[in-house]
Amino acid sequence: MIVAAISAATLIQAGPISSAATEHPNGASASTVPTPVDTRRDGDHCVWLYGKSEAGKPSPLVDKACSDISPEAASAKLDAQQARRAGTSASASPAGRVRIMIWYVDGNFNDYNPATGTTNGHRSDWIDGKDGPCDAAGYRIPTDSFWRDNLSSLVGDNNCHTARLTDKALVYAQDFRIDPYYAGNLQGYNDNVGLIHAHS
Repeated sequence: MIVAAISAATLIQAGPISSAATEHPNGASASTVPTPVDTRRDGDHCVWLYGKSEAGKPSPLVDKACSDISPEAASAKLDAQQARRAGTSASASPAGRVRIMIWYVDGNFNDYNPATGTTNGHRSDWIDGKDGPCDAAGYRIPTDSFWRDNLSSLVGDNNCHTARLTDKALVYAQDFRIDPYYAGNLQGYNDNVGLIHAHS
């Protein structure tokens, strides 16, 4: 089972990388950024598993699992789902799967406690990458109907140093540093994110 490996030393909030005006995202439009196949939630905490972006296209949604208990419980559920499909044991996450981001409703990371890996009952989702850590291409992830209107802070992991946030209208985009710094000051992108491109 994957755990969030984020040290207490990195609990530093960061704003956008540049204070310059936001830019139009390259190639982002309503017709080219599909909504994930299944956006229904059956719990307060979900783990989403995505493949890497290819040729600038949105990352494919591979699987997801949710839980009312915790992100850890959702991750264990996802492990079991993946194991059933592969016909293997659910005792460990599939090779290559890593945590790339954590999304929070609260602007202060939901009081995330790195010592326990919990969020004190606040809503948060873990975003996992099926194909390993971020590289230059990274993962391009459309937000679902919930996160489009509720994302207020996020953190990165496994070489996902930068997140390019595109607004819900898919018109403007701006880069935020998410690892080793955490993006909690989303400015005009607070509760207004349609697409996230996490990359190295």
